[in-house]
Amino acid sequence: MKKQPEVTARTRQKLIDSFWDICLEKGLDKVSVIAITKNTGCNRSTFYEYFTDVFDLLHQLEDEMIDGLMIQIEEKFKGGLPVSLQTLSRECASIFNQFDDKLFYLLSAKGDPAFSSRFKNRFLSAILEFFDFGDKNQYAEYILTFCYSAMLGIRLYWYENSRERELEEIINITQTLVATGVMGFIEKKYFE
Repeated sequence: MKKQPEVTARTRQKLIDSFWDICLEKGLDKVSVIAITKNTGCNRSTFYEYFTDVFDLLHQLEDEMIDGLMIQIEEKFKGGLPVSLQTLSRECASIFNQFDDKLFYLLSAKGDPAFSSRFKNRFLSAILEFFDFGDKNQYAEYILTFCYSAMLGIRLYWYENSRERELEEIINITQTLVATGVMGFIEKKYFE
């Protein structure tokens, strides 16, 4: 007897949720098939109906996350990138927030280094499609790499350091640094 699609989808999601619960609480290195199935009440054969192993589950989740982010980026920027750096930063932050802990966990030092590289390449390629650099096109990849590193580097630092500041403040710091540079940031007396 064939399982109904909604039952199959619920079971798969239950396994995925268990993976994330263990991963975010104990770390990626503590996730195992036994831990996932014990946490869900499923047996191991059920796990293997959906995934070949934990790395297959992780890879599928990463692919789904990247695909989901790319869909959001394409939808958000189909009319072109905003002229304002502030608007671009806020729009990207709103996209990233939809995947919050999971995205930043995978991008962090605790996550999967291969994911970080794949994510960066896909993100930069997607943004490049929407941005017209005009006569500076030969610098496009450098400019976007700088913006990517600034936006995500600061956000990762914030994530890994217990989010001690409000996200809005982190976005403002990023925007000011990108727009004015370090010296402009310091001279602006941002901290007053």
